[in-house]
Amino acid sequence: MFSTAIGEDVLINRTFLTQQFWVKRNERFEKFYLSPEDNSIEIPAIMFFPPDFTDKSGQKLDLIVELDHAEYVGAVIGRSLELDWVETRGAKFP
Repeated sequence: MFSTAIGEDVLINRTFLTQQFWVKRNERFEKFYLSPEDNSIEIPAIMFFPPDFTDKSGQKLDLIVELDHAEYVGAVIGRSLELDWVETRGAKFP
């Protein structure tokens, strides 16, 4: 999916399956609470590490992976898995 978003064949090389932890009740996440008394939840998340992306030969990419690329991938994952919502976040690397 990143290959389509970026317009170049890329290997992701590393993903990390994790959870986001929310310790204060938020009605936006109502469907994730197991009971009405719960205040904290764990929401599944996937992390990608663009600095580890390479081309097919294993060389580092000469381009910058932008948040727009990640949002495209998130949208494709959301549609493919028929998710109610997808939230995309990013951090800049030096």
